[in-house]
Amino acid sequence: MKNINYHLEEKEVKSNYLIIKNCLDTRRLCKVTIDDKLFKLLLLLPNEVKEIKISPQFKNKVKVIDITE
Repeated sequence: MKNINYHLEEKEVKSNYLIIKNCLDTRRLCKVTIDDKLFKLLLLLPNEVKEIKISPQFKNKVKVIDITE
């Protein structure tokens, strides 16, 4: 499993964005879960950054898992 960087960032009042960065030089398929339930599948190109709008209440329940293999 490879490391994918992600963090939550507040961009507007009461709106958070999950920022996911693929810092690797290969395409990665990532699974975003909230409370271990599937929220979104993302295909990230090399060095791509994606933003997903997400409720601030989920901040501690979010996981991003690289499932490329």
